[in-house]
Amino acid sequence: MNTFRSVFKAPESQVRITHEKPVLLMGSCFSENMEARFADAGFRVLANPFGIQYNPLPIFTVLSQAFSGKEVPNDWIEDMPRGYINWMAHHTRTFNGKEEIFGYFNQMLQTLSSLPEGTTIFLTYGTAWYYRLKRNAMVVANCHKFPSNTFTKQLAGVEEIVNAGNAVFEQMQRFQIINTVSPVRHLRDGFTENQRSKATLLLSVARWESLFTNVSYFPSYEWVIDDLRDYRFFKNDYVHPSDEAIDYVWERLKEMYFSESVKGLATDCERASRASRHRAINPQSDATKAHVTGTLQKIELLEKRGAHLASAKERLVNMLPKSE
Repeated sequence: MNTFRSVFKAPESQVRITHEKPVLLMGSCFSENMEARFADAGFRVLANPFGIQYNPLPIFTVLSQAFSGKEVPNDWIEDMPRGYINWMAHHTRTFNGKEEIFGYFNQMLQTLSSLPEGTTIFLTYGTAWYYRLKRNAMVVANCHKFPSNTFTKQLAGVEEIVNAGNAVFEQMQRFQIINTVSPVRHLRDGFTENQRSKATLLLSVARWESLFTNVSYFPSYEWVIDDLRDYRFFKNDYVHPSDEAIDYVWERLKEMYFSESVKGLATDCERASRASRHRAINPQSDATKAHVTGTLQKIELLEKRGAHLASAKERLVNMLPKSE
């Protein structure tokens, strides 16, 4: 039967993801899409402790700082009229005091450095283009709406990215590292510039596969751009994959990395997570109480099998009226 598209089947992988170890996702917004699905499937998951980071160089800067046991250096932090910012972090959160911002991000570094052996780490790279502060040549993760003349914009070369990654991956040999290239196109850089950027990232991750036995590649880019390859699988901006496309990639991820038993537990957790989002028409009704009680009992059994569903439990408890 003609499928009318190029079907890209999941490559064989020796990597296995289980509910016993946490999952860390860092990088572009595609990481946050996967975070929700890992959480619903019952995994302990942490996504983007420094917020969204598109270029691999700031990602490696943060990871190196964490796994070297160091704290946030002073030059990462900037005092602005609207609050303190961190050049290595996304701009969605600002801080009112110096102690507050250093405390928060030092805690994030500590969280990273405390990850147990065997943790699976997904690193999702969005673009090879980066911005460098003119005043001190520091590569930043986000421009924080500063004027463009504050920075120089550059396209990182393969060697520059690979060398930065090599130094960090040497520190991370106790983890399962899975690199992926985000299918989100950065068209503000230009169509040709985006293609060159993605090619640079793809060549870089291929190099790491040949250098490190614990580093592999998850082809989310190919599944969206080559397999689905249709604007109906994108949001209205024609740049970000739709929920349907993300679900498709999630199913391919399960094919690659989950054993049959892990798939079974994940599927049962996904059902419980969906049930926890049930919209209660009458929170005080016996039907709602029965739904909450029954689903909590199912979650308790799932947790005995190794699942982690704290968020689903919280949603269910909040479904009921507060006792006076």
